[in-house]
Amino acid sequence: MTNQDRDAKEIELFRIEPHPPERSTDHTEKAYSSLVTLFRMLQRENKYLKKKTTCCRCEGKEASHMLLPCGHYGVCGSCVERIIQCPVCRRDVTEGLRVQLSL
Repeated sequence: MTNQDRDAKEIELFRIEPHPPERSTDHTEKAYSSLVTLFRMLQRENKYLKKKTTCCRCEGKEASHMLLPCGHYGVCGSCVERIIQCPVCRRDVTEGLRVQLSL
């Protein structure tokens, strides 16, 4: 399974909405409400992490390089070859260092 297939499957998973229980009691309504709250929090966190790990220049590929000397992380291998200034702090870039994140 490729990264794109895995990402598509993950995105599809987060499109699923929790359904309310068929028979409602006070206990199931509270549990359902907690489930919905947790689900929304996970959706927000997933969106935040996707944004932080996506190239800030092309916004299409996974970020994989840190810029030197400033140390900002967030560009892909294709963009790091063409970048002259850091998109975050605007310092001149001398080189890009490939970084492997272990999440």
